[in-house]
Amino acid sequence: MPGRREAAFLGKLTAGATHEIKNVLATIKESCGLADDLLSISPPESWPHQEKLARSFSTIKAQVFRGTALVDRLNRLAHSPDEELASLDLQKEMELAAFLAERWTRQKDASITIEADGERFQLETDPLGLQMALFAAIQCCLDRLDLGGAIEVRAREEGGLKVLEFTCSGGQAGEASAPEHWSELEEIMVLLGGQLRPSETASGFHLEFKAHQSG
Repeated sequence: MPGRREAAFLGKLTAGATHEIKNVLATIKESCGLADDLLSISPPESWPHQEKLARSFSTIKAQVFRGTALVDRLNRLAHSPDEELASLDLQKEMELAAFLAERWTRQKDASITIEADGERFQLETDPLGLQMALFAAIQCCLDRLDLGGAIEVRAREEGGLKVLEFTCSGGQAGEASAPEHWSELEEIMVLLGGQLRPSETASGFHLEFKAHQSG
C-alpha cells in the first residue's frame, strides 16, 4: 500500500497516545470506584443528594468502560502498519472495522451483523490495507441505506477464495453506492490483489481475497 512510511509514523504516535489515554481512564476508574465505595459505606445524611451521586458514578464507570474499549481497538489499528504482510483472522478484522465505524453506522441508525460459515478464516495480507478496504466497504453500504437499515456480513470460502459477502437492507435496494466510495474500495481491493464483485442476488457486493495475498 502507498504511504507506508507516513502510516507507520502515524501508527506509532497513535499507539503511544492510546497507551497514555488508557492510563488516564484507569486513574478515572480508580478514583470513581473509591468515591463510590465511600458513598456506599457512608450514612445517607453525610452525602447530600446521595442517589444522584450514585447515578453519576455509574455513568462515569460506563463511559470509562466504553472509552477503554475504543482505545483498545484504536491501539490495535495503530499497530496495523507494523507489518506489510501478516496472517489475520478475517472475521476478527471485520469486527474491528465495524466497531471503529460505529459512529457512522449510528448516524444512519444502522446495524451490522457479522457471521461466518462455521469456521475462522485466516488471510495472509496487508493489515492496514485490509482495514482500509473493510471501512470503505461499510461506507459503501451506508451510502445505500436509509435510516434504520441493516448491514449483514458473512465470511465464507469459495473456490479457494476467502469471501466477505455484504448485504444491505432497509435502504435503496439495487442502486449503486456513491461513486467515490465504490471507486475507493475497488482501488484498494486491486492493491490487495483481491476483487470487488457486485452481488447478483441481493443489494450488496462481495470482497474476494486469494488464499495468500502478496500485498
